[in-house]
Amino acid sequence: MTLEALSWEHIRLFLALWRTRSIGATGRQLGLDASTASRQLAGLEASLSQPLFLRTRAGLVPTALAAALAPAAEAVEARVIDFTGVLSRGELTLRGVVRLALPEVLDSAVVVPGLARLYDAFPGLRVELVAGAGLADLARDEADLALRLVRPRNTGWVLRRAATLASSVWATRSLAALAPEARRWVVCQPALRSKPEAKWYAQHVDEAAARLTCNRLEAMLAAVSEGLGVGLLPDALACTREHLVRVPFERLPPPVPLWLVAPREKYAQPAVRAVWRFVAERVKALVR
Repeated sequence: MTLEALSWEHIRLFLALWRTRSIGATGRQLGLDASTASRQLAGLEASLSQPLFLRTRAGLVPTALAAALAPAAEAVEARVIDFTGVLSRGELTLRGVVRLALPEVLDSAVVVPGLARLYDAFPGLRVELVAGAGLADLARDEADLALRLVRPRNTGWVLRRAATLASSVWATRSLAALAPEARRWVVCQPALRSKPEAKWYAQHVDEAAARLTCNRLEAMLAAVSEGLGVGLLPDALACTREHLVRVPFERLPPPVPLWLVAPREKYAQPAVRAVWRFVAERVKALVR
């Protein structure tokens, strides 16, 4: 088998192996006996000229190549589900409520501005927003799909990197014109920071001199917009405020990926897929 001959069946086999870490369990999942599944894996690895999994007594251990291929394979899987959904024409009469969980601020910045267009296309569809700093538990059915700033560990879910969010230091023009030592800061509470952000704050911000500490990103954005201080903000959000400018800073925290995620059984529902595509488009537009 050549690389050009790889098909959805090979990707499906790889994903089952990646998730179960077992040839036997993969065979049961795909309706194959263990020897057939093992043979197919060997053929796939031969076409790649590299092993995907190490065989151990405890099960399959993914190689670095498998870890690199997994996100792309999951993206292909999502497209296949989309394709079969369109073929079934189940999306022509979408109805019902879809619950979308997402970080606060992104509801008003990403979803709400485009909802009218979504509702025009699907009049029977309704979106319920679950926004906040806490994570809705998809496994407990607290939402149907979510935007996450952290890649979920559940390998049985459908996920896609929707965008990468970079952050910069932002301020009003008058504050940006001041000398660095004359600027006051608006900062977010430590509990809301990622590890790279926490390290950045420790190195660059004297929080004892902070003018305001916020536990919500929306409040931070409003405070910086009002000129209360400079602040570290996602570029995609801050650049929507015309009177804010970037403050040059030698080092900034690394960009943060934004993930779209849904349980597989939820993603199989046409209404959830319609909202998924809508959110993906809105996020891309915001980042642009």
